[in-house]
This record gives sequence, structure tokens and C-alpha cells, in this order.
Amino acid sequence: MLSLVIHGVMKTQIMKMLRRKKWLTRLLQSGVLLILVVTAIINISFIMNRHERKDGYRESKTREDSVPEGDGPPTQLSLGVTSSKSLVYVTVNGQTVYQDDDFDVNRGIHLLVLNQATGKVMAKQVFDTYSSGEDQAMLDFIDRISKNRILVFTIKDEGSFQLKPEARSALRGMGSVTGEKLAFRDMWIFICYKGGQVVSERHSKADKMGDWGERITVEEVLKLVPLQESKCPWSATNSKRQEFCDKVEGYSRVCDCDNPAQLTFHPPKDTLVFELYNKYEGLQHMSESVFVGLCEILGTSQQVALRRETEDIKDMMKRRLITYDENIEMLSGSQREGFRLEGSDLDYMFWPNNNRVIMDMSQSEYYNTANTALILSDSSESPPGFTLLQLLTPTTDRYVQSA
Repeated sequence: MLSLVIHGVMKTQIMKMLRRKKWLTRLLQSGVLLILVVTAIINISFIMNRHERKDGYRESKTREDSVPEGDGPPTQLSLGVTSSKSLVYVTVNGQTVYQDDDFDVNRGIHLLVLNQATGKVMAKQVFDTYSSGEDQAMLDFIDRISKNRILVFTIKDEGSFQLKPEARSALRGMGSVTGEKLAFRDMWIFICYKGGQVVSERHSKADKMGDWGERITVEEVLKLVPLQESKCPWSATNSKRQEFCDKVEGYSRVCDCDNPAQLTFHPPKDTLVFELYNKYEGLQHMSESVFVGLCEILGTSQQVALRRETEDIKDMMKRRLITYDENIEMLSGSQREGFRLEGSDLDYMFWPNNNRVIMDMSQSEYYNTANTALILSDSSESPPGFTLLQLLTPTTDRYVQSA
């Protein structure tokens, strides 16, 4: 009898233990499932945030250099500028038109030129005035800017160490109060009109060695001038010049209202064909293009190139590959298919001798002209010809150590 009681008690205890084990198992399973669900939610949220940041970055890049279009010509411009150790930032009417926040890149004074009638970015340059000679380069660039353009100066990291007295004096002449007093690692924002009034200036001083000035931001509202007041009084024969000068800045002689430089050259009648330097290997490191018919002027700063005089064209002719009376033959190719032709890396091109041949150096490697292209002039308004101008966009690969 006692054994039956003991057996029953043991059976009851075993059943309780089994039920408890099942409950613990279910609890553990539920916990694992909960962890998996939470992990999945976190991963999905992380992926979505990354996509949003990328989309936002692309959208910002798409908006760069642009100003919102309204129903009519804008009458004012809302401008925001930031200067700090690792970020410079410019907004126009709430849209980002310039941002540089890469680590150890583009230290110095960042200068933007805005159109005083449209607010659009016409030029942007970076001068590493921590290094020698950059202050003079900045002054040379400012000298080439047309009068009354909006100038925006802002410092990233350090911009005073090699800012010589001549440059500081020039800034004072433009109306800057603190330009002469800029010290090591100070932050600075200066907005003015070229040859005109000062809009705003702000300065943040580095308190002690090893520190940087505090991040500063300036927000201003500027009145825009009527579009016609920003143009030169040229005749209709200069319509392409006017189109170019309305979009890009830094070409003083080309855009001089009173005495503009001649843009049109008469191309030589001989064949323009360029010989390969290393033709046996099939590597030219040069991209050529043919432009036939009416040539429209190239409008953005990324599409403007190094100016060449007639002597340079004659030198190109001396390097021609093959000459025919009626046709032009050209050997072209590169490791990257710079000419954008299908097939092998080595290509032969033919075109009639009476067609225009335009040299596009936008992908040149051998000649180290990676940021070059052409301004073309070929219309009923002017004789056929072409002009190349120096590209004034800042380098994108200037890696420097923080000052």
C-alpha cells in the first residue's frame, strides 16, 4: 500500500516536472522568436534609413547649382552659409547648392560665385590657404570675376596660415573687417558683391592652440537685380557669348562688357588628325569627338576647357596620322574606350574633310586634362571656329591632412 502511495506521488511529481519543462521550452521558443522578430525589424529599419540617406544625397546632388523656379523671375534670394572644422555648407532658397563634408579633403577658403539676378552658382573654387601660393591664386580668380556678382567665402578646417598681407589687404578692400585678423583655425564667413556692398560677415576665433573656432552659420536675404541689369549690352552676334557668360564665371576677358576677347578662330583648312604617341600598343589616352552641323555652346562649368591658340592647332596638325584630300582617317582608342566606340580598343574613324573636327579632352589621361571640354562657335552669326577655355572648377581629389 505504501509503495502505491509513493509511486503515485512520484508520478505526480514527474508530471509536474514535464509540464514545467514544456512550459520552459515554450518560453524559450517564444523568447528566441521575439529576438528574431526584433532583429529583423532593426535590420529592416537600418536598410530603409540607408536608402533614405542615399536618396537624400542623390536629391541634394541633383539640386546642386540650381535655384527653385517660380511663376516669375525671383526678386530675392535666401542664402545660408556654414563654416566649421569639417563642413562647409551653402543653401539657396532652402536648397543645398554646395556641401563639402569629406574628411581631410578641401581644406581652406571655399569661394562660391552666384548670379546676382538668378542666384544660381556660376563658379566654385577651393583655395588651400594653409599652403603657400594659394592666396595669390584666390586673388587672381577674384580679379577675373565680373563686377556685381555675389561672392560667398567660407572656411573649412584652416584657411589663414599662408594668407599673406596682400591677400588680407585685398579682403579689407572688399569690405571685410575680420579678414586681416584671421588666425590659425579660425572659422569665417564673408558675403559681398564684387566691387560693391558687404552683405554679411561672421568670425569664430579658435580660443587656444589645438582647438578650432566654433561652427558658425549665417542666414541672409538678398535682393536680386532685374535679369537685364546682369547682362552686357552686346549685339545679337554675341548671343552665344552672352549665354556662356550668364552661366559661368571667372573668364574676365571673354566676358568683358566693354572689350570682350575674340572667341572665334578660323580653323586651318588642312586635316586635323592627331597621331598616337604609343600607337603600336593601341593606347592613346585621349578622347576625340566629331561635331558636325550647328554647334551649341556648352553651358556648365564642367563643360568648359583649356584655351588653345592657333599655334597649338598647327602643332596638332604636325602630328596627324594620315591625310587624304577628301577624307580624314583617324586611329583612336584607349584602355577605357574613351571615344565610346563599340568593339576593340583600337578603332579607325573616317569622316569628310569638309566637316568640323572637335577635340574633346574630357577623358584625357596622357595630357592630364581630366576636366576639359570645348566651347564651340559655328553659326550664321559668326565664322566657323572654336575656342577652348580653362576649366575653373575645383579639384575633387585634393586630399590633405587636417591643419
